[in-house]
Amino acid sequence: MPAKVGQVKLIPYGGPTGGEEPAHPETPVGEGRDDLRQVEGQGGYPAEVVDFSATGLRLGTDAGALDYLLPGEEKTDDLDLVLEKLSTQAILLDLYPEFHFPPTAADAVPVVPSRFQLICQVVRVAAEEERDKMHLRLGVHFIYEPQAFDTTDMPISWRFLHGNRESETLLEINQAINHLQAILQSDSLQRQSHHQSQAAKPVSQEPEVSAEGRSEL
Repeated sequence: MPAKVGQVKLIPYGGPTGGEEPAHPETPVGEGRDDLRQVEGQGGYPAEVVDFSATGLRLGTDAGALDYLLPGEEKTDDLDLVLEKLSTQAILLDLYPEFHFPPTAADAVPVVPSRFQLICQVVRVAAEEERDKMHLRLGVHFIYEPQAFDTTDMPISWRFLHGNRESETLLEINQAINHLQAILQSDSLQRQSHHQSQAAKPVSQEPEVSAEGRSEL
């Protein structure tokens, strides 16, 4: 794959989720800036982006993520119960985007931070077993994205993403990948057209010379 959103760090954040736009949308889920610094310092739990849109992500991680996100909770195979518990808390995502665009598509590389944060809510939970190991799939919907930073790149104000409002950063990445796909498709068609034109050219042959036309030494 020539581009992906990259690695993710899950950090439980707490606070109410979803619903109508809060009275102070610049302060995510009722928590203050100092609380966010403290939460961010927890280190997080690693995950990968399986798929994404401008309004949410599908994350892949292992079963240990539940122990991290729901500490002290009794283990259960009831994914509906797991979703019920996870959906009541916000999760801070630390995203580290990675892009691998070919030289012909260098102009399509999105201009986004090498690290950015989103606050989200878990809306789907699924489990898949592969090679005798359980893999967890989390579908998350964005609640907040940063819109202003201090000198240490710490978010100081946030934008509330109610309904299906899109993350500006993820929207730019999505548009860049669509642009990349159009470039790759165009390059592929050009190569295919070139090969077809080469195959259609007649093979040149040397003219035959009859015995009468040969000069004798």
